[in-house]
Amino acid sequence: MLDGTVVLSRRVGADDVEVTRTSQRGVYAGAMQAYLGDRVRQVYNNSMRVTETTRFFVVPADTFASIMREWFPMAVHLLEGLFFGSKSTQRAIGQRERLLALGSLSAGLTHELNNPAAAAVRATATLRERVGKMRHKLRVISAGTYDRETLANLIDIQERTAERVAKAPVLSPLEASDREDALADWLDDHGIDDGWRIAPTFVQAGLDADWLDEVAAAVDEETLPRRSAGSATRSRRNC
Repeated sequence: MLDGTVVLSRRVGADDVEVTRTSQRGVYAGAMQAYLGDRVRQVYNNSMRVTETTRFFVVPADTFASIMREWFPMAVHLLEGLFFGSKSTQRAIGQRERLLALGSLSAGLTHELNNPAAAAVRATATLRERVGKMRHKLRVISAGTYDRETLANLIDIQERTAERVAKAPVLSPLEASDREDALADWLDDHGIDDGWRIAPTFVQAGLDADWLDEVAAAVDEETLPRRSAGSATRSRRNC
């Protein structure tokens, strides 16, 4: 360039990214690799434009290549070594980066595949455990003296309780403690052993004394578990 301003840009996707902008006299652009001849694919990596009136000294690519090889053979030799060495380095680094990316992708896929598999194993174990508990409950029910109406009431209570648990409110520590005391007292008054152990579970599930009253009203007195005489005596002694 003799005078003026040039801008080099490169196409990246749908955008033109500016690489350099200069007004320095003597800068050059164009067939920069013409001296390599047909050993490399002759392409223009960048696009050039001017932002003002600019003058150039234009040399054909073939002429430029001949001048370089004839006038500066040692420089051409060094440039060739630098060019092909850089290409080899870029290929090695690119291959390494692709291998690393493939390894990361494989690790991610393995993780994603293991997660559903682990979840399926946990779900199967939970299902097996719950089915076992259901069989135990069926055995207890079949050994009891519950009539059809009582069983229907118990199932209805179970369904309504499940709905209530799903909507359990978040309580403060003080509110939870008060509810636990109220539930423990209710269970103790109705002769149910270890009420203080059961109460926290009921509170976390969103159940309260009013719910226990509904349960007690829905079933016969014989259905509710009662504290044995020995347990009652021990409880009174502990008090």
